Amino acid sequence: MKGDTKDLRTAIHQLMPQAIRELRYMVNVESIADASVSSPDNCMEMASFLRDIVTDAGVKECHLLNMADGNAAVFGHTPPPDGGSTVLFYCHYDVYSPYQQTWDSPSFQLTEKNGRFYGRGAADCKGNIAMLLTALRSFEGDFPTGITFLAEGAQEQHTGGLESWLPTALDKIDADAVIICDSGNAALGIPTLTNSGRGVVNINVHVRTLEKPVRASMFAGPAPDALLALISMLSTLHDRYGNTTVEDLDSAGTWQGPQYRSDQFRKDAGVLDNVSLNGSGSVADMLWARPSINVIAMDAPTFADGSSHVPAEAGARLSLRVPPGTDTQEALLH
Repeated sequence: MKGDTKDLRTAIHQLMPQAIRELRYMVNVESIADASVSSPDNCMEMASFLRDIVTDAGVKECHLLNMADGNAAVFGHTPPPDGGSTVLFYCHYDVYSPYQQTWDSPSFQLTEKNGRFYGRGAADCKGNIAMLLTALRSFEGDFPTGITFLAEGAQEQHTGGLESWLPTALDKIDADAVIICDSGNAALGIPTLTNSGRGVVNINVHVRTLEKPVRASMFAGPAPDALLALISMLSTLHDRYGNTTVEDLDSAGTWQGPQYRSDQFRKDAGVLDNVSLNGSGSVADMLWARPSINVIAMDAPTFADGSSHVPAEAGARLSLRVPPGTDTQEALLH
């Protein structure tokens, strides 16, 4: 692509069938970086496929990197023209477990509905990979800058492989700009450049109160219920308005940029009628200027496994999102 915006639109239009074919293949690969859920072979298949299509898009020296956590990253680099700058593109090819009960179409099959694509990873982050590769292909290998491509293989699991590798590879990732194609638009159809994002800290909390579960008919009352103890702890993370109440984390920030209408947010998030939004600030304040904490998983007896016993142990995984400017490691200590 050498010309103006019209030439770019033409090039992208011609490349779309290939982008959709590759997206369909990527979504079909169950690349969950958790061996307890999906075979590691799936992530390796995805990594190898991505290495090949990135090479096809014109990025040179593309190969797989073995990370300390056992996952493979995809790395490629095309040097800049003499005296030119370099842009680093970051993405990830792994996905979360599909939570199949919430899907009305096969989660690992790209499905088109009303002009939109659905499937695990179709947006986060395989759709973004397809978008990035289409943009690179529009240059037909004649890039105006150096291109460094880095795709992580365990981003959703937070196992730390990339973090441990980065300090050893500062010369490889040296760039004038970094583009992370893993965010959304301010609104449908409005191109959006996000210049900062929220950080994330995950922590597992385990509570154990008894050597083993005991029969409620004999011990309920004085016997400490691990699940109730955990619920009591979790209830202290928010006040009655839904504001985060983690000590020393500022939960009163205000957002100075464009606002997010509450009615639009309710529609976008699928908030049920007669259910209030969290927090005493605006939607934009709560999303982008204040910390948020959610319980994203729990270990507790299911209805099928439940019995008339006092639980001896329980666990929860907490996910804390912090606004730009807040150090995630400091937030973890709070």
